[in-house]
Amino acid sequence: MTGYKWPLRPLFITFLALMVLTSPALAEDLASDAAHQVQGQEASSGVLEERLKSAGFGAAMRLVASLRGAGADPQVTLNGQAEANLPQGEAISRVEVLDRMEGMSLKVVQVGRQTTARGPFFLQSDRSDLFAPMALWAMGQGKAATALPDGSVQVGPFETSEEALRASEENPDWNASCVASQEESGGPKLYYAVLRVDTSKVQVDPVFAGSYGMGRAPMSFLSQMSKAVAMVNGGYYYSAYPIGTMVHRGIPLGRPIMGRSAVGITQDGSVFFGDGSASFGVSNGEWTLPIGDFNVPPKNGNLSIFYGGAYRPGNQALLSLSVKDGIVQDEPQGADFTLLANGRAAEALGSLNIGDTLQLVRRFAFPAFEACRLVIQGGPMIVENRRYVNRSEGLSRSIRERRHPRTLVGIDEQGLVFMVIDGRNGHSSGVTLEEAANLALEEGLVAALNLDGGGSSQMIWRGVTVNIPSDGKERPLPYGIGLFPR
Repeated sequence: MTGYKWPLRPLFITFLALMVLTSPALAEDLASDAAHQVQGQEASSGVLEERLKSAGFGAAMRLVASLRGAGADPQVTLNGQAEANLPQGEAISRVEVLDRMEGMSLKVVQVGRQTTARGPFFLQSDRSDLFAPMALWAMGQGKAATALPDGSVQVGPFETSEEALRASEENPDWNASCVASQEESGGPKLYYAVLRVDTSKVQVDPVFAGSYGMGRAPMSFLSQMSKAVAMVNGGYYYSAYPIGTMVHRGIPLGRPIMGRSAVGITQDGSVFFGDGSASFGVSNGEWTLPIGDFNVPPKNGNLSIFYGGAYRPGNQALLSLSVKDGIVQDEPQGADFTLLANGRAAEALGSLNIGDTLQLVRRFAFPAFEACRLVIQGGPMIVENRRYVNRSEGLSRSIRERRHPRTLVGIDEQGLVFMVIDGRNGHSSGVTLEEAANLALEEGLVAALNLDGGGSSQMIWRGVTVNIPSDGKERPLPYGIGLFPR
Protein backbone atom coordinates (compact mmCIF):
# COMPACT_ATOMS: atom_id res chain seq x y z
CA MET A 1 0.00 0.00 0.00
CA THR A 2 2.91 2.35 0.60
CA GLY A 3 3.52 2.80 -3.13
CA TYR A 4 0.03 4.29 -3.62
CA LYS A 5 0.18 6.92 -0.90
CA TRP A 6 2.51 9.43 -2.52
CA PRO A 7 0.81 9.59 -5.99
CA LEU A 8 -2.56 10.30 -4.34
CA ARG A 9 -1.27 13.18 -2.26
CA PRO A 10 -0.74 15.69 -5.14
CA LEU A 11 -4.23 14.85 -6.48
CA PHE A 12 -5.76 15.59 -3.10
CA ILE A 13 -3.85 18.89 -2.80
CA THR A 14 -4.93 19.88 -6.33
CA PHE A 15 -8.55 19.04 -5.52
CA LEU A 16 -8.42 21.07 -2.31
CA ALA A 17 -6.89 24.04 -4.15
CA LEU A 18 -9.67 23.92 -6.77
CA MET A 19 -12.31 23.81 -4.05
CA VAL A 20 -10.82 26.88 -2.37
CA LEU A 21 -10.57 28.80 -5.64
CA THR A 22 -14.13 27.98 -6.69
CA SER A 23 -15.72 28.37 -3.26
CA PRO A 24 -15.19 31.76 -1.59
CA ALA A 25 -17.12 30.56 1.44
CA LEU A 26 -14.80 27.59 1.89
CA ALA A 27 -11.75 29.83 1.49
CA GLU A 28 -13.14 32.23 4.09
CA ASP A 29 -13.81 29.36 6.51
CA LEU A 30 -10.27 27.98 6.10
CA ALA A 31 -8.72 31.40 6.62
CA SER A 32 -10.90 31.96 9.68
CA ASP A 33 -9.91 28.58 11.14
CA ALA A 34 -6.22 29.35 10.56
CA ALA A 35 -6.56 32.77 12.19
CA HIS A 36 -8.31 31.28 15.23
CA GLN A 37 -5.59 28.64 15.51
CA VAL A 38 -2.82 31.26 15.47
CA GLN A 39 -4.70 33.44 17.94
CA GLY A 40 -5.17 30.41 20.19
CA GLN A 41 -1.44 29.63 20.07
CA GLU A 42 -0.57 33.25 20.82
CA ALA A 43 -3.03 33.32 23.72
CA SER A 44 -1.60 30.07 25.09
CA SER A 45 1.94 31.44 24.79
CA GLY A 46 0.94 34.62 26.56
CA VAL A 47 -0.68 32.72 29.43
CA LEU A 48 2.39 30.54 29.92
CA GLU A 49 4.81 33.45 29.83
CA GLU A 50 2.71 35.43 32.30
CA ARG A 51 2.49 32.41 34.58
CA LEU A 52 6.26 31.89 34.53
CA LYS A 53 6.94 35.56 35.11
CA SER A 54 4.58 35.86 38.07
CA ALA A 55 6.10 32.73 39.64
CA GLY A 56 9.62 34.20 39.48
CA PHE A 57 10.80 32.12 36.51
CA GLY A 58 11.65 35.04 34.25
CA ALA A 59 14.75 33.36 32.81
CA ALA A 60 12.70 30.37 31.61
CA MET A 61 10.01 32.73 30.34
CA ARG A 62 12.53 34.68 28.22
CA LEU A 63 13.98 31.44 26.85
CA VAL A 64 10.58 30.12 25.77
CA ALA A 65 9.78 33.41 24.04
CA SER A 66 13.19 33.48 22.31
CA LEU A 67 12.91 29.90 21.06
CA ARG A 68 9.43 30.53 19.71
CA GLY A 69 10.75 33.65 18.04
CA ALA A 70 13.41 31.47 16.39
CA GLY A 71 10.72 29.21 14.95
CA ALA A 72 10.95 26.41 17.52
CA ASP A 73 8.02 24.85 19.38
CA PRO A 74 9.57 23.92 22.74
CA GLN A 75 7.82 21.61 25.16
CA VAL A 76 7.38 23.11 28.62
CA THR A 77 6.72 21.17 31.82
CA LEU A 78 5.96 22.65 35.24
CA ASN A 79 6.83 20.60 38.32
CA GLY A 80 7.24 17.59 36.01
CA GLN A 81 3.76 17.96 34.50
CA ALA A 82 2.53 19.32 31.18
CA GLU A 83 1.68 23.00 31.54
CA ALA A 84 -2.06 22.42 31.08
CA ASN A 85 -2.14 19.75 33.83
CA LEU A 86 -0.72 21.90 36.63
CA PRO A 87 -3.52 23.51 38.67
CA GLN A 88 -3.47 27.30 38.53
CA GLY A 89 -3.14 27.62 42.30
CA GLU A 90 -0.18 25.27 42.67
CA ALA A 91 3.20 26.92 43.26
CA ILE A 92 5.82 26.34 40.55
CA SER A 93 9.17 25.03 41.80
CA ARG A 94 10.70 23.57 38.61
CA VAL A 95 10.41 24.45 34.92
CA GLU A 96 11.81 22.33 32.08
CA VAL A 97 12.05 23.51 28.48
CA LEU A 98 12.70 20.79 25.88
CA ASP A 99 13.55 21.16 22.20
CA ARG A 100 15.02 18.88 19.53
CA MET A 101 16.84 19.06 16.24
CA GLU A 102 18.26 16.33 14.03
CA GLY A 103 20.96 14.58 16.05
CA MET A 104 20.62 16.86 19.10
CA SER A 105 18.32 17.68 21.98
CA LEU A 106 18.23 20.55 24.45
CA LYS A 107 16.87 20.56 27.99
CA VAL A 108 16.92 23.74 30.06
CA VAL A 109 15.93 23.55 33.72
CA GLN A 110 15.14 26.34 36.15
CA VAL A 111 14.67 25.35 39.78
CA GLY A 112 13.32 27.74 42.39
CA ARG A 113 13.50 27.32 46.11
CA GLN A 114 10.82 24.92 47.32
CA THR A 115 7.87 26.65 48.98
CA THR A 116 5.61 25.08 51.60
CA ALA A 117 2.30 26.60 52.66
CA ARG A 118 1.86 26.92 56.44
CA GLY A 119 -1.42 27.58 58.25
CA PRO A 120 -3.48 29.34 59.21
CA PHE A 121 -5.26 29.50 55.84
CA PHE A 122 -7.51 32.27 54.53
CA LEU A 123 -9.84 32.89 51.61
CA GLN A 124 -9.07 36.07 49.71
CA SER A 125 -11.40 37.72 47.21
CA ASP A 126 -11.00 40.77 44.99
CA ARG A 127 -14.74 41.47 45.36
CA SER A 128 -14.57 44.42 47.78
CA ASP A 129 -18.28 45.05 47.12
CA LEU A 130 -19.01 41.76 48.89
CA PHE A 131 -17.38 42.73 52.17
CA ALA A 132 -20.69 43.01 54.05
CA PRO A 133 -22.17 39.61 53.08
CA MET A 134 -18.76 37.94 53.53
CA ALA A 135 -18.48 39.47 57.01
CA LEU A 136 -21.97 38.22 57.94
CA TRP A 137 -21.04 34.72 56.74
CA ALA A 138 -17.80 34.84 58.71
CA MET A 139 -19.60 35.86 61.95
CA GLY A 140 -21.96 32.91 61.57
CA GLN A 141 -18.95 30.55 61.23
CA GLY A 142 -16.98 32.01 64.14
CA LYS A 143 -14.47 33.63 61.81
CA ALA A 144 -13.55 37.16 60.77
CA ALA A 145 -13.55 39.22 57.57
CA THR A 146 -10.87 41.82 56.94
CA ALA A 147 -10.75 44.55 54.29
CA LEU A 148 -7.13 44.67 53.08
CA PRO A 149 -5.38 47.89 51.92
CA ASP A 150 -5.35 46.71 48.29
CA GLY A 151 -9.17 46.50 48.26
CA SER A 152 -9.45 42.73 48.58
CA VAL A 153 -11.32 40.90 51.33
CA GLN A 154 -9.85 38.13 53.46
CA VAL A 155 -11.94 35.63 55.44
CA GLY A 156 -10.64 33.18 58.02
CA PRO A 157 -8.76 31.64 59.61
CA PHE A 158 -9.20 28.00 58.56
CA GLU A 159 -7.20 25.16 60.06
CA THR A 160 -6.62 23.39 56.76
CA SER A 161 -6.57 24.34 53.08
CA GLU A 162 -9.31 21.76 52.44
CA GLU A 163 -11.65 23.56 54.88
CA ALA A 164 -10.98 26.88 53.17
CA LEU A 165 -11.55 25.43 49.68
CA ARG A 166 -14.88 23.90 50.79
CA ALA A 167 -16.02 27.34 51.92
CA SER A 168 -14.97 28.76 48.57
CA GLU A 169 -17.01 26.12 46.71
CA GLU A 170 -20.07 26.91 48.87
CA ASN A 171 -19.76 30.60 47.96
CA PRO A 172 -18.77 30.63 44.27
CA ASP A 173 -19.70 34.31 43.82
CA TRP A 174 -16.78 35.28 46.08
CA ASN A 175 -14.32 34.04 43.43
CA ALA A 176 -11.93 33.52 46.35
CA SER A 177 -8.47 31.90 46.46
CA CYS A 178 -6.87 30.03 49.34
CA VAL A 179 -3.83 31.85 50.74
CA ALA A 180 -1.34 31.07 53.50
CA SER A 181 2.09 32.09 54.67
CA GLN A 182 4.87 30.58 52.53
CA GLU A 183 7.97 28.94 53.93
CA GLU A 184 10.99 28.57 51.61
CA SER A 185 13.11 25.46 51.87
CA GLY A 186 15.32 23.20 49.77
CA GLY A 187 18.50 23.88 47.85
CA PRO A 188 19.70 26.97 46.01
CA LYS A 189 18.14 28.37 42.86
CA LEU A 190 19.52 26.79 39.71
CA TYR A 191 19.31 27.38 35.97
CA TYR A 192 21.14 24.99 33.69
CA ALA A 193 21.13 23.72 30.11
CA VAL A 194 21.87 20.17 28.90
CA LEU A 195 22.79 19.64 25.24
CA ARG A 196 22.89 16.01 24.08
CA VAL A 197 24.65 15.26 20.80
CA ASP A 198 24.64 12.23 18.51
CA THR A 199 28.16 12.52 17.09
CA SER A 200 27.33 10.07 14.28
CA LYS A 201 25.07 12.79 12.88
CA VAL A 202 26.74 15.93 14.20
CA GLN A 203 30.31 17.17 13.62
CA VAL A 204 32.08 18.86 16.53
CA ASP A 205 34.56 21.58 15.51
CA PRO A 206 36.02 24.65 17.17
CA VAL A 207 35.24 27.99 15.55
CA PHE A 208 37.97 30.60 16.00
CA ALA A 209 37.67 34.37 16.14
CA GLY A 210 39.29 35.23 12.81
CA SER A 211 42.62 33.54 12.17
CA TYR A 212 43.52 31.46 15.19
CA GLY A 213 45.14 33.50 17.97
CA MET A 214 44.32 36.80 16.31
CA GLY A 215 41.59 37.98 18.68
CA ARG A 216 38.34 37.25 20.48
CA ALA A 217 34.69 37.68 19.56
CA PRO A 218 31.22 37.12 21.10
CA MET A 219 30.07 33.55 20.66
CA SER A 220 26.88 34.72 18.96
CA PHE A 221 29.06 36.21 16.21
CA LEU A 222 31.09 32.98 15.90
CA SER A 223 27.87 30.95 15.73
CA GLN A 224 26.31 33.16 13.07
CA MET A 225 29.53 33.41 11.04
CA SER A 226 30.05 29.63 10.98
CA LYS A 227 26.35 28.72 10.65
CA ALA A 228 26.70 26.35 13.60
CA VAL A 229 23.38 24.85 14.70
CA ALA A 230 24.58 25.01 18.32
CA MET A 231 27.68 26.17 20.17
CA VAL A 232 29.20 26.07 23.65
CA ASN A 233 32.30 27.67 25.13
CA GLY A 234 35.49 25.62 25.35
CA GLY A 235 38.48 25.31 27.65
CA TYR A 236 40.57 27.81 29.57
CA TYR A 237 42.37 30.61 27.73
CA TYR A 238 44.57 33.64 28.22
CA SER A 239 44.13 36.59 25.87
CA ALA A 240 43.41 34.86 22.54
CA TYR A 241 45.27 31.62 23.28
CA PRO A 242 44.12 28.39 24.95
CA ILE A 243 45.70 27.32 28.21
CA GLY A 244 46.53 23.63 28.09
CA THR A 245 46.52 21.01 25.38
CA MET A 246 44.40 21.81 22.37
CA VAL A 247 44.61 19.83 19.15
CA HIS A 248 42.55 20.73 16.08
CA ARG A 249 42.65 18.58 12.95
CA GLY A 250 45.74 16.94 14.39
CA ILE A 251 47.67 20.21 14.86
CA PRO A 252 48.64 21.23 18.44
CA LEU A 253 47.51 24.74 19.38
CA GLY A 254 48.26 25.02 23.10
CA ARG A 255 50.98 24.21 25.59
CA PRO A 256 50.00 21.09 27.61
CA ILE A 257 49.53 21.26 31.37
CA MET A 258 50.88 18.12 32.97
CA GLY A 259 48.34 16.02 34.88
CA ARG A 260 45.22 17.89 33.78
CA SER A 261 42.32 16.01 32.17
CA ALA A 262 41.08 16.47 28.60
CA VAL A 263 38.36 15.35 26.19
CA GLY A 264 39.12 13.95 22.75
CA ILE A 265 36.82 13.31 19.78
CA THR A 266 37.74 11.18 16.77
CA GLN A 267 36.66 11.75 13.17
CA ASP A 268 33.88 9.16 13.52
CA GLY A 269 32.57 10.80 16.71
CA SER A 270 34.00 8.53 19.42
CA VAL A 271 34.59 10.42 22.68
CA PHE A 272 37.43 9.82 25.17
CA PHE A 273 38.44 11.31 28.51
CA GLY A 274 41.89 11.04 30.03
CA ASP A 275 45.13 12.73 31.04
CA GLY A 276 45.76 15.56 28.58
CA SER A 277 49.51 15.64 29.23
CA ALA A 278 51.38 15.57 25.94
CA SER A 279 54.58 16.46 24.13
CA PHE A 280 54.92 17.58 20.53
CA GLY A 281 57.76 17.83 18.08
CA VAL A 282 58.79 17.47 14.44
CA SER A 283 61.01 14.80 12.89
CA ASN A 284 62.67 14.21 9.53
CA GLY A 285 63.52 10.60 10.41
CA GLU A 286 67.07 11.40 11.51
CA TRP A 287 66.41 13.90 14.29
CA THR A 288 63.46 15.13 16.34
CA LEU A 289 63.03 18.70 17.60
CA PRO A 290 60.66 19.38 20.51
CA ILE A 291 58.04 22.11 20.08
CA GLY A 292 58.23 24.49 23.02
CA ASP A 293 55.87 27.34 22.07
CA PHE A 294 52.49 27.54 20.35
CA ASN A 295 51.31 30.41 18.15
CA VAL A 296 53.80 32.84 19.73
CA PRO A 297 57.40 33.60 18.66
CA PRO A 298 59.89 31.09 20.13
CA LYS A 299 62.06 31.71 23.12
CA ASN A 300 65.82 31.53 22.64
CA GLY A 301 66.79 28.23 21.05
CA ASN A 302 63.18 26.96 20.95
CA LEU A 303 60.90 25.84 18.19
CA SER A 304 57.41 27.34 17.88
CA ILE A 305 54.46 26.07 15.84
CA PHE A 306 51.80 28.29 14.30
CA TYR A 307 48.43 26.91 13.22
CA GLY A 308 47.60 27.56 9.57
CA GLY A 309 46.56 31.13 8.93
CA ALA A 310 47.63 32.31 12.39
CA TYR A 311 51.20 32.85 11.18
CA ARG A 312 52.15 36.36 10.10
CA PRO A 313 55.68 37.07 8.75
CA GLY A 314 57.49 39.27 11.22
CA ASN A 315 60.91 38.98 12.87
CA GLN A 316 63.41 38.38 10.08
CA ALA A 317 65.94 37.03 12.58
CA LEU A 318 63.77 33.90 13.02
CA LEU A 319 63.89 31.02 10.59
CA SER A 320 60.44 30.08 9.25
CA LEU A 321 59.41 26.90 7.50
CA SER A 322 55.93 25.77 6.39
CA VAL A 323 54.61 22.22 6.10
CA LYS A 324 51.62 20.80 4.25
CA ASP A 325 50.77 17.09 4.19
CA GLY A 326 54.17 16.34 5.72
CA ILE A 327 56.11 18.13 2.95
CA VAL A 328 58.20 21.30 3.37
CA GLN A 329 56.91 24.10 1.13
CA ASP A 330 58.11 27.60 0.37
CA GLU A 331 54.89 29.51 1.20
CA PRO A 332 52.99 29.66 4.52
CA GLN A 333 49.69 30.23 2.71
CA GLY A 334 47.59 27.07 2.79
CA ALA A 335 50.08 25.23 5.01
CA ASP A 336 48.94 22.91 7.80
CA PHE A 337 51.37 24.66 10.11
CA THR A 338 54.39 26.95 10.09
CA LEU A 339 57.47 26.57 12.30
CA LEU A 340 59.54 29.44 13.68
CA ALA A 341 62.96 28.77 15.19
CA ASN A 342 66.18 30.37 16.36
CA GLY A 343 69.45 29.10 17.86
CA ARG A 344 70.06 25.35 17.59
CA ALA A 345 66.49 24.67 16.42
CA ALA A 346 67.03 27.06 13.51
CA GLU A 347 70.27 25.27 12.58
CA ALA A 348 68.45 21.94 12.31
CA LEU A 349 65.52 23.32 10.32
CA GLY A 350 67.91 25.22 8.07
CA SER A 351 69.30 21.93 6.78
CA LEU A 352 65.94 21.10 5.14
CA ASN A 353 65.01 21.88 1.55
CA ILE A 354 61.68 22.48 -0.19
CA GLY A 355 60.07 19.10 -0.83
CA ASP A 356 61.74 17.35 2.12
CA THR A 357 59.61 15.30 4.49
CA LEU A 358 58.93 16.64 7.99
CA GLN A 359 56.41 14.88 10.21
CA LEU A 360 54.59 16.16 13.26
CA VAL A 361 55.26 14.02 16.34
CA ARG A 362 52.51 13.74 18.98
CA ARG A 363 52.88 11.80 22.22
CA PHE A 364 49.99 11.68 24.72
CA ALA A 365 49.93 10.32 28.24
CA PHE A 366 46.52 8.89 27.27
CA PRO A 367 47.17 6.89 24.06
CA ALA A 368 43.56 7.10 22.78
CA PHE A 369 44.09 10.80 22.06
CA GLU A 370 46.50 9.81 19.26
CA ALA A 371 43.47 9.02 17.08
CA CYS A 372 41.53 12.17 17.98
CA ARG A 373 41.18 15.06 15.56
CA LEU A 374 40.05 17.34 18.44
CA VAL A 375 41.51 17.40 21.96
CA ILE A 376 40.65 20.07 24.55
CA GLN A 377 42.25 20.11 27.97
CA GLY A 378 40.05 21.39 30.78
CA GLY A 379 40.04 20.15 34.32
CA PRO A 380 39.44 18.71 36.68
CA MET A 381 37.63 15.49 35.86
CA ILE A 382 34.62 15.40 38.21
CA VAL A 383 32.73 12.20 37.21
CA GLU A 384 34.22 8.85 36.29
CA ASN A 385 32.32 5.55 36.00
CA ARG A 386 29.17 7.21 37.37
CA ARG A 387 30.96 8.43 40.52
CA TYR A 388 32.11 11.81 41.74
CA VAL A 389 35.90 12.12 41.80
CA ASN A 390 37.52 14.77 43.97
CA ARG A 391 40.64 16.03 42.18
CA SER A 392 42.32 19.40 42.14
CA GLU A 393 44.48 18.99 38.99
CA GLY A 394 46.28 22.17 40.00
CA LEU A 395 43.17 24.34 40.34
CA SER A 396 42.70 26.48 43.45
CA ARG A 397 40.20 25.71 46.21
CA SER A 398 38.26 28.88 45.38
CA ILE A 399 37.66 27.56 41.86
CA ARG A 400 36.74 24.09 43.09
CA GLU A 401 34.79 24.79 46.28
CA ARG A 402 32.97 28.07 45.66
CA ARG A 403 29.81 28.34 43.61
CA HIS A 404 30.46 29.60 40.09
CA PRO A 405 28.92 29.34 36.63
CA ARG A 406 30.23 26.10 35.05
CA THR A 407 30.56 24.47 31.66
CA LEU A 408 30.90 20.68 31.56
CA VAL A 409 31.48 18.16 28.80
CA GLY A 410 30.65 14.51 29.37
CA ILE A 411 28.97 11.40 28.07
CA ASP A 412 25.83 9.48 28.94
CA GLU A 413 24.59 6.14 27.63
CA GLN A 414 23.65 7.73 24.30
CA GLY A 415 26.62 9.99 23.54
CA LEU A 416 28.21 13.39 23.98
CA VAL A 417 26.73 15.86 26.48
CA PHE A 418 27.46 19.52 27.20
CA MET A 419 26.12 21.27 30.31
CA VAL A 420 26.13 24.98 31.16
CA ILE A 421 25.13 26.00 34.69
CA ASP A 422 24.43 29.66 35.42
CA GLY A 423 25.62 31.47 38.54
CA ARG A 424 26.46 34.82 40.14
CA ASN A 425 23.01 36.23 39.41
CA GLY A 426 19.50 36.31 40.79
CA HIS A 427 18.07 33.31 38.95
CA SER A 428 20.88 30.81 39.64
CA SER A 429 23.36 30.45 42.49
CA GLY A 430 26.02 28.52 40.58
CA VAL A 431 27.60 25.30 41.83
CA THR A 432 30.77 23.96 43.40
CA LEU A 433 32.53 21.23 41.46
CA GLU A 434 31.02 18.59 43.74
CA GLU A 435 27.55 20.05 43.19
CA ALA A 436 28.23 20.16 39.44
CA ALA A 437 29.18 16.46 39.57
CA ASN A 438 25.98 15.59 41.43
CA LEU A 439 23.94 17.50 38.86
CA ALA A 440 25.73 15.66 36.05
CA LEU A 441 24.98 12.33 37.76
CA GLU A 442 21.30 13.30 38.09
CA GLU A 443 21.29 13.89 34.33
CA GLY A 444 22.66 10.39 33.73
CA LEU A 445 26.26 11.24 32.83
CA VAL A 446 28.80 8.47 33.31
CA ALA A 447 31.79 10.81 32.85
CA ALA A 448 32.15 14.59 33.07
CA LEU A 449 34.99 17.09 32.69
CA ASN A 450 34.98 20.67 33.90
CA LEU A 451 35.72 23.22 31.17
CA ASP A 452 36.07 27.00 31.47
CA GLY A 453 33.33 28.70 33.51
CA GLY A 454 32.51 32.05 35.04
CA GLY A 455 31.52 34.74 32.56
CA SER A 456 32.70 32.51 29.70
CA SER A 457 29.97 29.91 30.27
CA GLN A 458 27.56 30.17 27.37
CA MET A 459 25.42 27.92 25.19
CA ILE A 460 23.75 28.81 21.89
CA TRP A 461 20.91 26.81 20.31
CA ARG A 462 19.11 27.81 17.10
CA GLY A 463 20.96 31.12 17.27
CA VAL A 464 19.57 31.80 20.78
CA THR A 465 21.80 32.09 23.85
CA VAL A 466 19.88 29.78 26.16
CA ASN A 467 21.60 30.79 29.40
CA ILE A 468 22.31 34.22 30.89
CA PRO A 469 26.11 34.83 31.09
CA SER A 470 27.14 36.13 34.50
CA ASP A 471 28.76 39.29 33.10
CA GLY A 472 25.31 40.42 32.01
CA LYS A 473 26.50 40.25 28.41
CA GLU A 474 28.55 37.96 26.20
CA ARG A 475 32.24 37.69 27.04
CA PRO A 476 34.42 37.76 23.89
CA LEU A 477 36.09 34.36 23.47
CA PRO A 478 38.94 33.11 21.26
CA TYR A 479 36.80 30.20 20.08
CA GLY A 480 33.57 28.30 20.59
CA ILE A 481 32.87 24.58 20.17
CA GLY A 482 30.56 24.47 17.18
CA LEU A 483 28.11 21.70 16.26
CA PHE A 484 27.38 21.09 12.56
CA PRO A 485 25.27 18.54 10.66
CA ARG A 486 27.49 15.85 9.12
